[in-house]
Amino acid sequence: MYLGLSLAHLAVMGFNNIKGVGFGALAGGQYLVLFPMVLGLLLFTRWSPKVSWLSRYSLAYLVGVAAGITITGVLEAGVIAQIRGAIQPLDGIESVLMLIFDVAAISVFFYILGSVSDQGRYAGGNTVGRVIEKASVLGRFVLMISFGAVFGTTVMARLGLFIQGLNSCSEIGSISLSEGSGYAIL
Repeated sequence: MYLGLSLAHLAVMGFNNIKGVGFGALAGGQYLVLFPMVLGLLLFTRWSPKVSWLSRYSLAYLVGVAAGITITGVLEAGVIAQIRGAIQPLDGIESVLMLIFDVAAISVFFYILGSVSDQGRYAGGNTVGRVIEKASVLGRFVLMISFGAVFGTTVMARLGLFIQGLNSCSEIGSISLSEGSGYAIL
């Protein structure tokens, strides 16, 4: 029943949008509305075998617009916002920590994108190549420390859940592990 109501609502709203936005704008002299209306009508040519190829144009337009909107949204939310958060003015002890964070992030960037140094490309000698190589090594260490911290945190969280489970199991049998005696089991 919910599906039928939703589809009926969709049909009525679609018809009202076409009538109000499409034909209302045409009556007002805005002829650019013809372009999306024709593209929308071309979507229905999918069901006619002779002219089904026409629906590809409107579908390509829809996919292109959706990809453009999605990519700009992802770049703004994911990449640009993180860059804005990483670049802060230098003032006080927090600026030293931000500087360390920025150096670590840039070195990881060089490790990921500049990993050709493992093949000896920069070993030939110029100063920029040696700096990229050293930054790449620092980036590798930063990644190892970061992944190690995440792994350690995961293990400790699971161990905490395991100890809670042991505690609840032992309370059923009237043995209390909360005094520390149960940790010897591990």
